[in-house]
Amino acid sequence: MAHVLVVDNQPDIRGILEIALTELGSYRVSAAATADDALSILRDARPDLVLLDALTPGMLPLEFALDAVRRGIPILVMSGHPGAIETLDQVGCPYLRKPFHLDQLLLECAAAILQHKQNLAVVRAALERLRADRADLARLVRPAQQALDRSRQRPDK
Repeated sequence: MAHVLVVDNQPDIRGILEIALTELGSYRVSAAATADDALSILRDARPDLVLLDALTPGMLPLEFALDAVRRGIPILVMSGHPGAIETLDQVGCPYLRKPFHLDQLLLECAAAILQHKQNLAVVRAALERLRADRADLARLVRPAQQALDRSRQRPDK
């Protein structure tokens, strides 16, 4: 079961999102009212997605988003504020424009989690290819290195 962290300073919004994500989306949900509370949860748990209100007190949303991304956690920002939407568009941060329908919320959450898992799979595959290429290169270079070592050990005539 995927875990979603909901960060919103309005208790009624947090409650609605928590019920919708739990009952309709079958997610495990944690909730926080401030960025500091959310960071505390991030230290103790690793959610599959952070659903962040753009006007959450305690930290700038983009600052919080960067922190979550550094931890390898995808983020989906919610906002109805035109300035925030413009900023989110400029930096390419995924967002939901408030007000939104619950089916849109569920779709966007599922898509963000799936995209993150696909990205992780691509990165893991690339790392495995790099490891394999490195091992292949070491096998190719080893005979040449051994020959070079032998030539250095021979006394010069």
